[in-house]
Amino acid sequence: MNYQKKMVVGSSWKIYFKSITKSIEYIEVLGKNLDFVDESKLEIYTLPDFISLGAISTLERNPLIHLGAQDMFWEDQGPYTGEVSPLLLKDIGCKYVYIGHSERRIYFGENDHTINQKVLAAYRNGLIPILLVGETWEEYKAGQTAEVLRQQLGIALEGIPASFLKELVLVYEPRWAIGKKETASREVIQKSHLLVQEAIGQLYGQDMSSVARVIYGGSVNYDNSQDIIKIPEVDGLAITRGALDPAEFVKIIKLVAQEAGERAGRNNQG
Repeated sequence: MNYQKKMVVGSSWKIYFKSITKSIEYIEVLGKNLDFVDESKLEIYTLPDFISLGAISTLERNPLIHLGAQDMFWEDQGPYTGEVSPLLLKDIGCKYVYIGHSERRIYFGENDHTINQKVLAAYRNGLIPILLVGETWEEYKAGQTAEVLRQQLGIALEGIPASFLKELVLVYEPRWAIGKKETASREVIQKSHLLVQEAIGQLYGQDMSSVARVIYGGSVNYDNSQDIIKIPEVDGLAITRGALDPAEFVKIIKLVAQEAGERAGRNNQG
């Protein structure tokens, strides 16, 4: 199946920003520096904390910046203290939502089955899941990466139709590379992205193996993104600390935009 994928690049703020003022300044600076972006080839998202997300949603901002949430609950409404409904996220203009980040697994007890409930909730409410998958250091050293990715994707995507794969964004983020000075090697990233594609092929048929966009996350910054984004199987980047400065984020976006343009050119020639 040959078609042009729209690449994706985004930033998640986690809870690094200490004021709404700082969050608003970030969006304003970012929005003033995206005149080079062709949205037919590249999509940009940013995931503020929930408090900042509400404030930012009321701003007149650059339409190239798509908002998303860092998490949500799997029910639309009900007695779920402290949770956030997908209906509310949709209502304030969110397009994307992170689901399955390893920190949610580690600190809040999420598992493949609760992640599946959230993916289904996003799907039925018109939100695009940014679904994160990846292995631990112990699993990586034991050679279990393929098995882990198959299990995570097989459960998380249960009930999701093949027609939704073009919208879906998958993030391969090895849990052992998060927050480290060094990211995974080019060889590991390429092999693991191929394993994600292989798992999708097993779930939906081989002709669908490369339909979903698979982006890379895990200690991404401007320096290493120059090499990572050139890997053919990498459809974009998911960044946290390397994008907390909007000027640095713009620099990374430019790299991805250039690669998106080059891929579109090669696709047209082919």
